[in-house]
Amino acid sequence: MADHTPHWTDDEEQRHLFAARIDAAAQRTGVTRREFLSALGLGSASVLLAACGVAPASTPTRAPTAAAAAPTTPPAATAASTAAATIAPTTGPTTAPVGGNVLPDDKQIFHFSYNTDPASHDYNKDLYNGGEPSLFAGLTILSPDYEALPYAAESWSTNADGTVYTFKLHPKGKWTNGDPVTAQDFVYSFTRQLDPATAASYAAILYDIKGAQEWNSGKGGSADKLGLKAVDDLTLEITLIGPREYFPLLVGYASALPAHKASVEKFGDKWTEVGNIVSNGPFKLVSWEHNKQLVFERNEDFAIAPKPKLKHAIASIIPFNAGLLPYEGGEIDWRADQGIPASEIERLRSDPVLSKQLITVRRPATAFLSPEINKPPFDNLGVRQALQHAIDREAILSVIYQLGEPAYSLISQDQPYAIDPKKYPEFASAYTFDPELAKSKLKGTPYEGGKNWPDVTLTLRPVGPTGKLVGEVIQQQLAQNLGFTIKVENPEDSRVFITNVYGGKYQFIFYIWYTDYPDPSNHYNAIYYGPPAKRRFVWKSADFDKLVDAAAGEQDKAKRADLYIQAERLLLKEAAYIPLYYASAVNVFKPYIKGVPLSKSGLPVTDGSVYRGQKSSLYLTDDV
Repeated sequence: MADHTPHWTDDEEQRHLFAARIDAAAQRTGVTRREFLSALGLGSASVLLAACGVAPASTPTRAPTAAAAAPTTPPAATAASTAAATIAPTTGPTTAPVGGNVLPDDKQIFHFSYNTDPASHDYNKDLYNGGEPSLFAGLTILSPDYEALPYAAESWSTNADGTVYTFKLHPKGKWTNGDPVTAQDFVYSFTRQLDPATAASYAAILYDIKGAQEWNSGKGGSADKLGLKAVDDLTLEITLIGPREYFPLLVGYASALPAHKASVEKFGDKWTEVGNIVSNGPFKLVSWEHNKQLVFERNEDFAIAPKPKLKHAIASIIPFNAGLLPYEGGEIDWRADQGIPASEIERLRSDPVLSKQLITVRRPATAFLSPEINKPPFDNLGVRQALQHAIDREAILSVIYQLGEPAYSLISQDQPYAIDPKKYPEFASAYTFDPELAKSKLKGTPYEGGKNWPDVTLTLRPVGPTGKLVGEVIQQQLAQNLGFTIKVENPEDSRVFITNVYGGKYQFIFYIWYTDYPDPSNHYNAIYYGPPAKRRFVWKSADFDKLVDAAAGEQDKAKRADLYIQAERLLLKEAAYIPLYYASAVNVFKPYIKGVPLSKSGLPVTDGSVYRGQKSSLYLTDDV
């Protein structure tokens, strides 16, 4: 067996295949990309688990701020153990600098919130359940740099051609009822997810497994023909349809978290309720007052180092629209960007106390406009080209408190193959703010002189606090610079929004694209490539598809980069989309909360994208 080295991103074909997997999963249910990642591990979640029939004597109370007799620094975070067949990625700093004395164990209580009451914690069936993904331990877990690390599997290896993965499970892994975690548990869980009768929303994420797509899509096959085999209790063998070096990333997503067979069979859809749930992760669910509060407790039998420093994590159900009041009123210790109104950002930055609790998080995300080319007036190329010069990106960033930087292409600047506007000034100049040039593009169109505009509505993707502000700036600038009056709508339901996007029901869309994995195939394949059911937007080009196909299989990196540049040039020429900015976000943490994860570059990483390990590294001090 060959040693595993997690560098699948060097293989262009596998990036292409990975994009197809993400896409296939996304289009099955129509949830947004962000929701996909958020539930895939990933978003406002992390501390959890559930004990079968276990309930606390009382709900833990908030930790006092008095100093405690404790070490002046917390135990150092250690990487998940690795075995000989696995090479774990090198990570940089794992947590933010310490401060204050660490509170005793019984005071390690973290208060956070959910926007709504979870539907369940059954990620094996319903990726977008709104629950806690770290109630469970998958085969791998993703680092703050989005690399796959050992977790329920302490190592993995491949055969010579990379088509068979063998995962060695941690010998001390247990379910919360005392059952050992075995290879058969994962065979059951993956089979359950792929079973058409389960109707799991993200079964497609496992389509790299031999026989998976045929059986799940109803095109033949059966459970006993899947490439899943429990060689023994601690050895799981997975046969794939081809070499897939990114496969350890996929089994680190929340959609690949296991389910406890006996509990599912006994309780059905209620198996993740308190008193029923059996889980295998770092926390246990010990109390759940629906629509009010959930209490999680550290699982002392969790054998995979490092164990969480938190003793309890308490999640209150507090809508995002409650803003900062719950945080400033002391109800919660952390507020993520969706719960921070844009109008409050400047106050947070200028306040001498709150400014010290504020962190800015770079998101691998691009905000842009999509003028749907099958609907007037955007069926006219001149109109779309006018949009390229009618919007002042710096004005947008000023209004959204500089949470980002101007965008001139699809891939944000900190990712591989990003187009440097200094090296390729054609892209920057193509979007230069120039109202007169914008007006000139309308000459010869029915809208010359800013007249005859039809009714148009700009629909905002419902993510984050700043979308409404962006919509208002665009509305003002189009009216001022093109005489183009538009309406702005800000839907609240993300599911409905993304379903309507795929259904082609909108005229003009403000969209934020969140990266799934750092490669151009993820961006170009998932947005504008392929048949209508696969694309998010209407614009389509056979020439574009050919470029993307060629780039996916190109081994020479320079040639591959050039193919993607050609694809971007085609998007620009056709004005298929209008890039606006690369996004950032703000979070606030109470001063006594330490251990915010850091990337190798030293930047803070919080739950809300691909990463979902935040609560396993946080701890409380007496710092005020």
